[in-house]
Amino acid sequence: MKTLKSLVRENTPFAVMQYFESLKTTKQELNKQYELIYINSENEIAYKILKTEEINYLKNNLKTIKLIIKNKDGKIFEFNNFKNYKESLKIKH
Repeated sequence: MKTLKSLVRENTPFAVMQYFESLKTTKQELNKQYELIYINSENEIAYKILKTEEINYLKNNLKTIKLIIKNKDGKIFEFNNFKNYKESLKIKH
């Protein structure tokens, strides 16, 4: 799997989903999770949990990786029109 940095360098469309995780027993303690969404070599949607270094890269490059959704459940970032790219390939969820 390529890194977030290499996807940007190669101009490959992708999205990053930031969401919250919690234990059933302690709903007030939330943990942010960042997950990369991309199209793999088999033309399927694939996912990868981002490591701290990649999260920092994302946060430092918000001019090129755009925040497109922000609500109480989390955020969606997109690079190079990922949604349109995915739909042009006719890839189903």
